[in-house]
Amino acid sequence: MAPELKLNQITIANQEDLKRADMWSIGMVMHVLMNPELGCPYRAEAEQSGVPNTEAVVKNLLAKGRLPQHGTKYEKLRMNSWWQLEEIFNVSANFDPAARPSASRVLSIFNNHLSESFQCKKLALSQSTVVKQYSRDAAAKIQVNSYQSACEEGHVPLLDDATNCCAFLSIGICNRLLNSDKSQNQQTWETVRKVVENVICQLPSCVNEHRDVSSFYDVQEAYAIMPSKNLLHQQYEFQKNVFRGTKCFRALEDMSLLKV
Repeated sequence: MAPELKLNQITIANQEDLKRADMWSIGMVMHVLMNPELGCPYRAEAEQSGVPNTEAVVKNLLAKGRLPQHGTKYEKLRMNSWWQLEEIFNVSANFDPAARPSASRVLSIFNNHLSESFQCKKLALSQSTVVKQYSRDAAAKIQVNSYQSACEEGHVPLLDDATNCCAFLSIGICNRLLNSDKSQNQQTWETVRKVVENVICQLPSCVNEHRDVSSFYDVQEAYAIMPSKNLLHQQYEFQKNVFRGTKCFRALEDMSLLKV
């Protein structure tokens, strides 16, 4: 039952109120589908609190504006194959009835492709922009000068080469956004795009003298370098979820964490 009905926040409900309450119920159905091991929403919270009366626990959590916890058993599926269930839960389980989606919106999520749920903003440059431009310049010199002189100049390292710089750029972009003058609510996608382009332009030249451009660095290795070079505004802690068989992280690290 929707919070506004469960907590008697509305005493007389019209048809629109009931439709919005139904959308909350759809969100809870999605929660059950994604967490079959829990049985029902707020089951985990009731067991943790040790209160046998689940109804009392639910009312208490709804009054605090807390959504039901997810289980861990099917977390991997929620992140990929079950993305539609996750998205419908996120938009439907809203404590503001007016912010809940319509039935047609929920249906469109089921029918849409994953890419249609995202806003794609094209950048004016990428990690490979510098290398591509350098290659074009080298090709032009070959046409004008001798092949040998062009090759000799080609041995000069690119100070802003962003090859294998993914981890550094990811940390740098997040650092810049988190320490922006604008709050997260004020940041537009255009602001984010400009920040990303700015970091791609500036950061590689700052970290390249401290890394091997031909080697790949994971986030922890990149973070070990950046603070000591005054490239971050503050200290950060990183966490990662390890799922068996995803091959997202280094094999030895994953096996060690799984054993723990």
